[in-house]
Amino acid sequence: ILPYRMIDGEIEFLIGEMTNIYHALPDETPEPDFQGKWTCFKGGVDDGEDEKSAARREFQEESTFTWDGQLDDSKIVQNKKVKIWLVDAADLDPSKFNRNDVHKITGDYLNGMPEIWSIGWFSPEETQSKLANNQKDLIPQAIEILTDSADIPEEPENEGAPMSFALNENENIEVLHIFDFDDTIAFTETHTTVTAPNGRKYKVDQAGLDKLLKSVDGGEDELRAKGFDLDFSGFKTVSPDSELNPVIVRRIDACCLAGDRDPNGDFYVLTARAAAAEGPIHQYLADNGIEIDRSKVIGVEGKSKASRIKSLISGTNVKKIIFYDDSDNNIKDVAGLRQDPELQDVTFELYPVDKQGNIPKKPMQETNYDRKRFKIKIGAR
Repeated sequence: ILPYRMIDGEIEFLIGEMTNIYHALPDETPEPDFQGKWTCFKGGVDDGEDEKSAARREFQEESTFTWDGQLDDSKIVQNKKVKIWLVDAADLDPSKFNRNDVHKITGDYLNGMPEIWSIGWFSPEETQSKLANNQKDLIPQAIEILTDSADIPEEPENEGAPMSFALNENENIEVLHIFDFDDTIAFTETHTTVTAPNGRKYKVDQAGLDKLLKSVDGGEDELRAKGFDLDFSGFKTVSPDSELNPVIVRRIDACCLAGDRDPNGDFYVLTARAAAAEGPIHQYLADNGIEIDRSKVIGVEGKSKASRIKSLISGTNVKKIIFYDDSDNNIKDVAGLRQDPELQDVTFELYPVDKQGNIPKKPMQETNYDRKRFKIKIGAR
C-alpha cells in the first residue's frame, strides 16, 4: 500500500525507512555517510491469503496503521517485483508511528529489530530519490494515475530537475464554478468540538462556528492564542446517508457536468474540512453521480477560501469566479477579492446558500460604481 495526500494541490507520498545496521548501534555512533533505503509498505502473500488481504496485513505490520478503506484496482502501480495500491490517506500522522509495534526482523542479520525504523511524507521527487532501486519506477506511474497526465520528465536533459505536476493545465478555462460541500452540496451532520480555556467542551455547527470566529478580529489563530482548541476531526468522514441539496445538484448538472452549457468552465469543491476529508467527499460525490477529478476536491483546513481561490487562478486565463457557500464568513472572504489589485480583471458572482439549501435568483454580482458628486437642494421647489 502506498498512501498519498494532496497539500495545496501538491502530491505527497508516505513511505518507510528500512532499519539498517546503524540503527542497531549505540546512540553515540556517528551518523552514517550514506542514505538509508526507504520502501513502500509491502511484503509477501501468505498461504491462503489473497493479494488485498496481504497488502492490508503488511501495511499494518510495517506502518503500525490499519487500512480498512477501499483498495481501488484503478489505482494500482506495479513492476516485475512489486504490486502497489495507491490509497488516499491524508489523515495518517507520522508522529503517531510506534516503532515498537512494527513487525520484527527474523534471521541472523538485525534479528529482533523492527522492519521499519521511521516513516514520513515526501514530495514525488523526494520519494523517488529515497526509494530502493526496484521501486523507483513506481512513482512516475503513481503521478500519471493521480493527475491523469503523462507529462513526466524522462529525458536525460531533465535528469535531476524538479518534476512538475500541475493539476489544472487547461489554458482555455475562463470560468471556475466553486462549491462548498457541507450544507451546500449536501446536508451533513457535522460539528466542530470547541474546548474553551476553562476546559469546557461544546459542539457547534457551521453557523455557531461562524459566530465564534466573528467574536475575535484574528479568527481561528486568535482563538487558539486565547487558549481555545478547535477539533475538526468530525469532518474527516462523510455519511453515505447525507442528503444531497437538489438546488445545488441541479446547478452543478447544468453548469458543470454539461460541457455544452459552459465549455470554457471548470468545477471545484472547496471545503473548510481538512485534507483528510477530500477522499471521502470525492467518494460521496461519485456514489451520487457527480463526476469531478479527485484533485479538484480541496480541503482548506479552516483557512481562507479566498486565498486558496487566488492561488488556483494565479497565472491562468480565468475571468470569472462563481462561488456557492452557506457560510457568511466565506462569502465575505471571497467578496474581498474584488478589491485585490491583482484580480481587477476577474468578476466574482457569489451565491449565499440559506439553511434550506436555496440560493438567490441573482448572485451578489460584482459591480463597480464610479464616484459622482450630486448637488442636493433642500426644501420645496
